[in-house]
Amino acid sequence: MVKLARLQSDETQPLEGGFPLSHVVWAAMEKVGQKKLNSKMLVQDSRHLVTIRVEGDVDGIPFRQKLTSVVTIGQEQEKSSSVTPQVPQPVAYILSKLNAVTRERILSDIPKEFCENGNRLPTANVALVDDTKQMLKKLRESKTVTARGPIRCEFTF
Repeated sequence: MVKLARLQSDETQPLEGGFPLSHVVWAAMEKVGQKKLNSKMLVQDSRHLVTIRVEGDVDGIPFRQKLTSVVTIGQEQEKSSSVTPQVPQPVAYILSKLNAVTRERILSDIPKEFCENGNRLPTANVALVDDTKQMLKKLRESKTVTARGPIRCEFTF
């Protein structure tokens, strides 16, 4: 354990550079920021000049820091993604194409075979697996969502 020299009560250190516990201060401010930030309250496509003076102590060692930053909130953006359906949907659709007796048999047999095979699916025909992969690729669904604009912060000490 490194012992830290105590400073005179009127001496403070800046957070950047030599203050050995600066990371503790930044971690504390980050955690508070995560809890206090409500990004819905930020106005999109805006820019703000922020000047902050932070003063305190860590384990009795005082520090003082001035921070100037420009915080920019970008515009909302539409983002598109493509996803395959969740497994239950295509399996249920395939089962719906079968008669009730066959469907019930499959629904009872597959879990039993899975259990008997050490909680793994039994090996399927490779060609059938490949055909199934190709079919699933054709079932990709496109989704578009609106994402909040990016928050940027350029700062100087």
